[in-house]
Amino acid sequence: MRADRLLALLLLLQSRGRMTAAELAAELECSERTIYRDLEALSMAGVPVFAERGPGGGCRLLEDWRSDLTGLTEAEWGALAALEIPAPLVQLGLGSALRQAFVKLAAARPERGPAVRIYVDPTPWAERAAPAVPLLGEVHRAVSTARRMRVARPGPHGAPLWLELDPCGLVAKEGRWYLLADAGEHTVVFRVDHLLAAEVLEAPARIPVAFDLRARWEQACAVLAADQRLYPVQLRASVALAGELEREFPEAAQEIAQALAAQQAGWMRLELPFGNLYEARSRLLGWGGAVEVLAPRPLRESLADFARQAAARYAPGVLGSA
Repeated sequence: MRADRLLALLLLLQSRGRMTAAELAAELECSERTIYRDLEALSMAGVPVFAERGPGGGCRLLEDWRSDLTGLTEAEWGALAALEIPAPLVQLGLGSALRQAFVKLAAARPERGPAVRIYVDPTPWAERAAPAVPLLGEVHRAVSTARRMRVARPGPHGAPLWLELDPCGLVAKEGRWYLLADAGEHTVVFRVDHLLAAEVLEAPARIPVAFDLRARWEQACAVLAADQRLYPVQLRASVALAGELEREFPEAAQEIAQALAAQQAGWMRLELPFGNLYEARSRLLGWGGAVEVLAPRPLRESLADFARQAAARYAPGVLGSA
């Protein structure tokens, strides 16, 4: 629409200063002739805009003229300037639209506003590759148009299990996408990358008027956390590991401090919570001889078996023989 283009033109000149007609045409995806017509329309509307031809020329606003279209304060601008476009929104194809929105907001920056001195980097140091989500577009289409959908998830013996549901929302967490569907008082949660197929139906989705996506997601997370029974492990650990254990198990900081105070000959006894035997084995193997599992016995035996396999693999004369 022309009104949108005129506003975008005004904001571009306000935020970037002098620009050529060719640069404006490329930004707004129109012809240079259209740009000159739009400049004339802005001028007739009272906006002090000028187009200077020849070398060093370009399109610009009268110096010191600004239009405060949003009323943003300096503090509000500083907060917005620190934001980056989240990767999940790029996956949904909304990155370009949000980038253009930032351009429009940048035009409201106070003339002597603060420079950007804060950058929020959302990526962890050891970032895991995000799983491919080929069905994300189809699921997002169903959610955004409020239509029912059929999805297939792995069933018994690998056969697809088809379900028809009312999609209520999408949640991105730690690089993964989750689909929430309403089931009365409960919320069903599906990992989108685990779905085998997804089809948008013509029927409108039956979504409760009072459905609160964030509240339902937090409720679902609480239920999932409660279902994950902790796997307590009793062990002896070298006092040299105390700092690392405090970082890895912040919820057990008090117990670690007590065990450290009662240490004998450089060793301390304590109990730490793990998710299950497999998680405990994986993490404890990384500490080598600095820890000794006292209980439960199955974990102790599993660690000993893994240690024997490793010792046999790296025994003299074995390394490189495979």
